[in-house]
Amino acid sequence: MWDGHRTIPTSRFGSDHWHLLLHLQESGSVRRKHWRDGPTLLADAELHGHTDYDVIRDLAAADLVHPFMEERRLSSAGRVVRAELVEHLRGGGNFSNFRADVVVTRLAS
Repeated sequence: MWDGHRTIPTSRFGSDHWHLLLHLQESGSVRRKHWRDGPTLLADAELHGHTDYDVIRDLAAADLVHPFMEERRLSSAGRVVRAELVEHLRGGGNFSNFRADVVVTRLAS
């Protein structure tokens, strides 16, 4: 069960984080059909009590999204990671085996 306080590190992001990042529009909105209920799927666990709002907070803590009130905008790093995610999916990959921590580390150096 999630304690409601800590953010999830990029290395533990799972399919729910990548799904939401993929569907985040440049306008800063996520269509309601892409919001999910239930536990958040991480790379190594299911996290009960962790909502899509918490996923947005995790993406913001990783500097992939800039949250402005009810609007969210992809950061420059978020656009790079999203583009790499799209290429990963086009190449036959899936959300669960996408490793953005490698991309984020490369961006930081």
